[in-house]
Amino acid sequence: MASDRRVKRSPCSGVLHRPTNYWLSSQPEVTPLTTLFTTAKTRWRIERDYQELKQKVGLNNYESRNWRGFHHHASLCIVAYDFLIR
Repeated sequence: MASDRRVKRSPCSGVLHRPTNYWLSSQPEVTPLTTLFTTAKTRWRIERDYQELKQKVGLNNYESRNWRGFHHHASLCIVAYDFLIR
């Protein structure tokens, strides 16, 4: 029952996550722990940024069918997001 209280909802995706007690890595053994920690936690920042791109600047509103148009739309969304966060 105590473990159920530790279940958290991710602010980005709304998915339930249990606390992580370990990480697997393919880095060399001499890699400093701070580097490993920074690399592991980068995923959450990328996820949060992607959700904000979809919600705030309309990355998910593209409805055309060619790659070039999507690439232009995504580029403009990323520039707009950069402008908003600064």
